[in-house]
Amino acid sequence: APGFHMPADMTAPVYMIGPGTGIAPFRSFWQHRHFLRHSLLQSQSVSSVSSEDGRSKSVSSPSSSPNASWGHMKLFFGCRFDNIDNIYKAEIADYLLNGTLDKVFFAFSRDSNHPKQYVQDKLEAPSEAQQLLHDICEEGGHIFVCGDVSMADRVRRTVQGILETYAAMSTDEAGDFISQMKATGHYHEDIFGVTLKTKEVTDQKRAAAKRIWKMLQAPRRSRTSVAMVQRVVPARVSRTQPRLKPPTRNPGYGATRSMRPPKRISQTSKKVTPPSPRGSTGLGATEEEEDMEEI
Repeated sequence: APGFHMPADMTAPVYMIGPGTGIAPFRSFWQHRHFLRHSLLQSQSVSSVSSEDGRSKSVSSPSSSPNASWGHMKLFFGCRFDNIDNIYKAEIADYLLNGTLDKVFFAFSRDSNHPKQYVQDKLEAPSEAQQLLHDICEEGGHIFVCGDVSMADRVRRTVQGILETYAAMSTDEAGDFISQMKATGHYHEDIFGVTLKTKEVTDQKRAAAKRIWKMLQAPRRSRTSVAMVQRVVPARVSRTQPRLKPPTRNPGYGATRSMRPPKRISQTSKKVTPPSPRGSTGLGATEEEEDMEEI
């Protein structure tokens, strides 16, 4: 992670929580602290003064003790077996002896010679929980968590429980406090695995539960009115909307002719002239009749 490094303020307390392979980045943390302490001690202790016999000697600077300018550094490490998985045990003991590390807590989950514990169990011990609360609330301490995502979630819930128990915070206030620590760069996570974004999911579920609870606590009449408002009402047709015209009939033969009344046959219609005899036309027969009348 980009912000997963030692804080610039060396007087701030540092909590390193890394079970299993999560201890890897913390080795650079205590090695860096040891280098800075060693360099500072050398610069402070070289103060040459002259004695009465003309010889010079080096005396310690009266400024402070070696650990006065450094915030305490605590390591919480967990693994399955002490003699198999605790591979940096000797190195940790050396840095604990020279004062670079102030306290180290081991948690073994499968070792028969030790009680089954996890790093969050060591963290929530009463004495350490109260010290953690003081460091993060009063001293501007930093919490570093490295390892599996499920472990990181359990550690976050443990810290949240410490805030609720010893600082009298509500669940929402403790969660907001941890979120503020992350935003200001005092709570650091370098985790691997499937990231579930538990904080975001929890906030969404909590908000939904609050809405349902408020709805259930509302009076019956208001709930009924809300339900009536949410009911879908069909939209009314505007009176100014033009009416649809009926379809026009086809003026062709069919619908128009069938709608007209039948024509009446006139009684004064002319008689139909019978056809003329075969072989003659109507004009020829009329001329013969006229000739007979003249004779």
